[in-house]
Amino acid sequence: MTQIVIQRGALKTLPKHAKRLGAACAIITDKNVAGIARRMVTSLEQAGMQTHLITLPSGEKMKALHVVEKICGTLVRKSLRRDAVIIGIGGGVVDDLAGFVASIYMRGVPYISVPTSVLAMADGSIGGKNGVNLKEGKNLVGTFTQPDVVLMDPEVLKSLPQRVFIEGLAEIVKHAVIADEKLLRLFERDYKKILARDADLVTKILKRSVAIKLSISDEDVRESIATKNDTTSRMFLNYGHSIGHALEKLSNYTMLHGEAVSIGMVEENKIAVERGLLKEEEAERIQAVLKKLKLPTEIPANYKQRDIRRTMMRDKKVVSGKLILALPNGIGQATLETL
Repeated sequence: MTQIVIQRGALKTLPKHAKRLGAACAIITDKNVAGIARRMVTSLEQAGMQTHLITLPSGEKMKALHVVEKICGTLVRKSLRRDAVIIGIGGGVVDDLAGFVASIYMRGVPYISVPTSVLAMADGSIGGKNGVNLKEGKNLVGTFTQPDVVLMDPEVLKSLPQRVFIEGLAEIVKHAVIADEKLLRLFERDYKKILARDADLVTKILKRSVAIKLSISDEDVRESIATKNDTTSRMFLNYGHSIGHALEKLSNYTMLHGEAVSIGMVEENKIAVERGLLKEEEAERIQAVLKKLKLPTEIPANYKQRDIRRTMMRDKKVVSGKLILALPNGIGQATLETL
């Protein structure tokens, strides 16, 4: 079972966890958080842990099989064996990539996730999904492998660019819509404090978001193909992502994941309203929260509907030629529909 630590100063416990899990370690990170990673190298080495640092360029394009092959080759040349620990320090891209490497290198080695963005803390580091993209679409190659430890230190969020901080909030809003109306009310009431990165409030919404994701993903570890009447499907977590992933792909990943999911939620709410699952005023309420958080809510004018639909139909959520959509069934609940 994954050990999850959410507290200020959590990073200081990294050497203790790494030494418990292995004899040597490799940190995979990107240039955005290289300073944090270098400090962790120093801490690990002072604790007597042989540590190797792999720093990648930042961006979604790093989630590629040729990058995985390059990292694995580096690990071999550094003589890291099955008693090694992989540590991913970074946002969602690093976490997906490092988690995937850990799941396949030497047929699997221990993995510690150190998410440094709201997006990675609220979503990517929880539940064991990892993987990389193909030119045909997003996250089409990957595994379900739980990290051994997740260390979330809200202090690291202080240095995030505002755009990156904000995009991660979309995933927490998603969790609120599908499972916790009280959390949505908290956003409505305290959005200014959240945007100002009030430490206690950000920690509170992160803990609630993680609890929601765990309650769903633990019931359906491998995202099984669900039926319309399923009440525990992990596929509920895909709300906003069917359209969102298509927008990301069509933008050549210049649109951030949370930004795409925000637009995806608004667009998928329209389908929910058409099918009588969501009231118009509920859809407007969700959109209003996203706007308060300064998230985008409209598809850019240069995106064509036929391109969006074609890209959606390449998604891994397509079963027997039909796309399975997770849609809100009121606020605080979700259901599955086919498109």
